[in-house]
Amino acid sequence: MQTIPDSQARPESTDMSPAGTSTETLHEVLASQARDRTRLELSAGALVGGANAALIWVRFPSLHWLAAGFAATAFYGVWCLIDRQVTDIDASPEKSRFSRILIRVPRFAVGALGWASALFAIGAFLTAALGGLSFPGR
Repeated sequence: MQTIPDSQARPESTDMSPAGTSTETLHEVLASQARDRTRLELSAGALVGGANAALIWVRFPSLHWLAAGFAATAFYGVWCLIDRQVTDIDASPEKSRFSRILIRVPRFAVGALGWASALFAIGAFLTAALGGLSFPGR
């Protein structure tokens, strides 16, 4: 492990801006990260995440929190693929307003399912790790 001595100056590229000044939302960060990936990578992530979620949920039900995490990964891959389709439709002038609205509905639904899966994975993991959730004093 390499350490930096105290006498060495910090690199100039580190951003020391106060917290909360960034205007990017989590959805924007996830979408920008997804745009750096190919369709094959996103499709593979969705397929493998879905297969892992199904296999773990059926074969090892006590690891449902892990299966929910894989399901969230699969939903993220599908959401990214639909987001690319929305971008393509918005860029094409021949698409109608109705088709632009219609493609946003599955993107919203898949995004909501992804968030639900991720939140369930976190809650189920904490419940499993802490031995069950209960009220204090009980």
